[in-house]
Order: sequence, then structure tokens, then C-alpha cells
Amino acid sequence: MRCQRTAVVAYNLYMRARVRLEEEKRMDRLFSRACILCLGRLQARQMSRRVPKPGKPPNLPLAKTKRYRVMHIPWQDPAEVKEMLWRRHVYNCAVKSIREYYRQCIAGKQTESLASASYHDEIEQEFKMLLEENDALNKKQADKREAESVEKRRRMEEEIVAMVEKHVQQSSVELEKREKEVLEWIERSKDFVTLDNMDEMIERALESPVDFNFAMDVHGRMFKGKPLVKYNTENLLLTKPVSEETVARIPFGRLKDLSDESTQQTLTN
Repeated sequence: MRCQRTAVVAYNLYMRARVRLEEEKRMDRLFSRACILCLGRLQARQMSRRVPKPGKPPNLPLAKTKRYRVMHIPWQDPAEVKEMLWRRHVYNCAVKSIREYYRQCIAGKQTESLASASYHDEIEQEFKMLLEENDALNKKQADKREAESVEKRRRMEEEIVAMVEKHVQQSSVELEKREKEVLEWIERSKDFVTLDNMDEMIERALESPVDFNFAMDVHGRMFKGKPLVKYNTENLLLTKPVSEETVARIPFGRLKDLSDESTQQTLTN
């Protein structure tokens, strides 16, 4: 598709150039040499024309600040002015002559090329050469795009492999961390209270009471209150009232032993 588009563009350019040449030839036949000289003189006169500076429109009155202003034109030597006018006239004549010379040369070459029989062959050869050059350029661009696509694919594969390796590494680190946490919780679960070791844990708590009611100073020293008692008779809830002898023995013995003794006394009675 790109080659066809280039061929169409080249053919359109060729047709435009051919039409332009025919129009110039027709204009040369219409206008005489006198008309061409007149146009050249007008063009030479307009060579020194400059674009006017932007200002206010001429229909507006003169400003009050500029009403009494006097323009002082810088002084120039008359000899210098005369010399510059002469040089300007010579320059304009030289430029006009050069333009006319090149115009005649181009017109003569165009007439000779159009009159020659090999003109169309040269155009066809030039068109074929342009097509070949276009094909070579398209092939070069295609190879370049293919190399870029291969390089891009290789970079994408490397990035994907790096991402996968990073993910695997992070997963392994996370797995090790979770395994360590599981092992720690398994080790801690030995001290958990369950239905099987509930009595043992209760006895352990009663045998080793911990008092968190203490004070600390700014140096980190701990000040505890009264020494702890194994069993607090005020908070000990019993289903049946006990005798004074049992109450006196509660702080010095175990609850299990007391319950066993009370059971034996009940059986003996």
C-alpha cells in the first residue's frame, strides 16, 4: 500500500510539472518581448519597497503631544548620496539582467526537452528510479521495525522473568515467615487452657498468684504492697459453708486436699 501511494504521489507531481510547463510556454507565446520588459521594469522599481511600520490609521488627527514636534532628518553628505544612488541603479540593472538571462535559459531548455523524442522516456526512467528508491527505503524501514520489535520482545521477556523471580523470592520469604509464626504459636499452645488441663491450670494459678498492683518510680524501681496470699477467703466461693477449722486451714493448704478431707469427713459421719 505504501509503494502504491508513493507511486501515485510521484505520478501526480509529474503531471503537475508537465501542466506547469505547458502553461508557461503558452504565456510566452501570448506576451511579447515589450510586455516582458515592462514587467521587468515594474519589478525593478518595486524591489526597494518596504513594508510600512504599523501605526494609527491616517484618518485620525495628530496627537497633541506630536503637534509641535519638528522632525530633524540626519544630515548626509551629498556626494555620498549621489554615490549610493548610482550604486543602487547599477545593482538593480545587474539583477534584472541576471533574471532575464536565467529566464531565457530555462525557457530554451524546456523547449528543447519538450521537442526531444526521449523526453517521455527520461520521465519514465526517472519514475522507475523513484519507485526503486522507494522500495529500498520501505525495505530498510521494515527491517528496522522488525529489529525494534525483536528487541522490544526480548526486553519484555526479561522483565517478565525478573518479575516472576521476584515474586517467587517474596513468596518464599513470606512462607518462611508464616512457618516461623506457626511454630511459635504451636510452642505457645502448650500453655493454653483446654478442657483437659483446666484443673491443672487452675491449681497452678492458685499456687503461684501474681499481683499487678504495684508502683514504679522514675528510675524503674518497683514497689509492691502486702505479700500475696495463696487463697483469699473473701473471694473464695464455696457451695457449702465450712467450719472454722477448715477456714483456718485454707491459707496453708491446697483446695484439692481440703476437698478430699471434707469428703472423707462426710463419709465417716
